[in-house]
Amino acid sequence: MALVITFLFYFLLIVFLCIRGFRSIALIIILVWWGLWNVLSYCSISGLYTISFYTQCIYFLFFLFIVLAFFMYNFLFGKPSKKNTNVKKNRDFYNVLLWISICFVLPVQIFFASRTIYILSFVMSPGMYRNDVFGFVSGSPTIFFHSNQLALLHALIIGPFQYIYLFAGISFSVLRKKNALLLVGVSLVILDSLIMFGRFGYHYLIIAVILGLVFVTYFNGFAKLRSNLLKAFVPIFILLLLTFWITLYRGSRSFLDIINMYVVTYHTESFSIFDTELKNPGSILHQYSYGLSMLGGIERYWVLFLNKFGFMFVSQTDIVGGYLHRDFNIGIDRFSNPIFLNAFGSIFFTMFRDGGILGIVAFGIFFGMILAFYSDSLKQRDPYGFSILLGLIFLLIYGIFQPTTLGPMLPALLFLFLVNFIVKLYNKV
Repeated sequence: MALVITFLFYFLLIVFLCIRGFRSIALIIILVWWGLWNVLSYCSISGLYTISFYTQCIYFLFFLFIVLAFFMYNFLFGKPSKKNTNVKKNRDFYNVLLWISICFVLPVQIFFASRTIYILSFVMSPGMYRNDVFGFVSGSPTIFFHSNQLALLHALIIGPFQYIYLFAGISFSVLRKKNALLLVGVSLVILDSLIMFGRFGYHYLIIAVILGLVFVTYFNGFAKLRSNLLKAFVPIFILLLLTFWITLYRGSRSFLDIINMYVVTYHTESFSIFDTELKNPGSILHQYSYGLSMLGGIERYWVLFLNKFGFMFVSQTDIVGGYLHRDFNIGIDRFSNPIFLNAFGSIFFTMFRDGGILGIVAFGIFFGMILAFYSDSLKQRDPYGFSILLGLIFLLIYGIFQPTTLGPMLPALLFLFLVNFIVKLYNKV
């Protein structure tokens, strides 16, 4: 019964949004994504525990209020928008990002990627390198010259840039047919995946290709959909092969194991973790942080700055990240063994930690309004606003895997805002 109710909830919301108009396409994408995995989580294909109806109602509350806030904002503040014609501002915004990549970001990542290839070729095996790069072997990664400070600087400064260029790159490619930033973004994601020897970067690129296809169709109609589908198929197929190869290289046994673990389980385990922690009175989920958890990706910079002056604070990124890194018993496999998994608390973990049910409702209203505000960029065809909108979509899509606001995506959006503000200020002066 819970499965049917959940399916009908998402289905009716999506139908309602489609009837009301395609300006809500960003919200439709988010609801389709969460609805798909939320419904699938009830099938318990990989043996994960299904969530209680109380926990399910928390998901219902968030998505209901995000839709209500979206339409309330449009009702109160919506007005006819003209196409953005500020060519100089768009050109300056584009050029600033391009020069930063050429002079700073790309050289740094190419250097560390080259060092990664050397280490993998002559120093250690891929399996050992994977543990070493996260500091599990010596506590300080070889790739960063055994310097935790350098590793931290790389994460805080270079980390957000792959998202900055991915969001802005898709935006300018779709709206202006300018592909340099997208090429930089794709290169940075691939280089980071090589450095960290991980799969998630290729997942980002697959989602980026799909979103690009959706918005190209949105702006240009269905006339060239068939040819665009063929163009999208090639990179998606290559990325899937790369992901499959890395997964096999890291020890997976068969294709069915990969589907079971890396498709079904990875996309649904956060529901079980959230449900388990809601029922655990000792969980930090019930220790409210009143906004700091959802701002953790930015708060982390201030905490490090204050700590340099002797103020001993601990960032919410470290508190929540450290807590979620432990194993949670969230299911039983086909051999009747308990399933222990970690690190996959969703964005609901941080939203609830900031204020319980009221926090979920408040952030639903916030995300609904900010999505409505930046959805106006679709009418204006404004590359800056569209890049922020894409960032919000990524933030909520990948919020199913982890508390994304604790990581580099949030600073990436802030940086895009600051670059646009500086460009506007420069043009006025």
